Amino acid sequence: MNKNYYDNVYIPEIVKAGKFTGWVGMILIFAPVLVVTFFYGVIPDKEPLMIAIVAQLSINAIWWVVEPISFFPILGIPGTYISCLSGNTSNLRIPCAAAALKATDIKVGTQEGSIISTIGICASVFVNIILLSIGVSVGSSLLSNLPKEVTNVLNFLLPSLFGAVFAQFAIDDPKNALVGITIGVGSLVAYNNGLFNWFPIDPFIPTIFLPIFGTLVIARIMYAKGWLKIEE
Repeated sequence: MNKNYYDNVYIPEIVKAGKFTGWVGMILIFAPVLVVTFFYGVIPDKEPLMIAIVAQLSINAIWWVVEPISFFPILGIPGTYISCLSGNTSNLRIPCAAAALKATDIKVGTQEGSIISTIGICASVFVNIILLSIGVSVGSSLLSNLPKEVTNVLNFLLPSLFGAVFAQFAIDDPKNALVGITIGVGSLVAYNNGLFNWFPIDPFIPTIFLPIFGTLVIARIMYAKGWLKIEE
């Protein structure tokens, strides 16, 4: 791959298109609220509005920090723009990007990896639109006729998907995988025993931050000491 073309042409064009589509997407998202507010004069009272804002921030604000940091190495710049606009990042875009990287045996974080993951993400978007259209048309009636045992099993799809993605990368990097799962399980045990009850807003937040940033810090220490090698 021509590195100069990637850095000087491809990525600047991606950033330009990504910013444009991002702003367009944001305008479309807020358009219904703006229309209801300014054209129909429907304005919520200040007190319940602030309560709703605080409630949403306490639940979702952490992901504004966690997701870009944890997902960016797999998604790359183009994939990050696409995923932020299309959604379903953790449960669809990441697995598809990971599968594309695994199928082509391309390393995460490389220029080639960024392009391959983008191809996988783009394919997932088109497939997602097709399946979503079918699901909206016949999905609800189909699910309502399934036995309760089958619908209960569907609740395990997302954890199974995360486990499969973790196992896929753990094979290539067992040392970091062991560190990550140890910190993750340790954080969850600590949470279940009330050791994070002192944390403001939500005691569950440390169980998200610790595995991500703990793995980053320990991986950096292992690399500095020569215990972890990065293949070129």
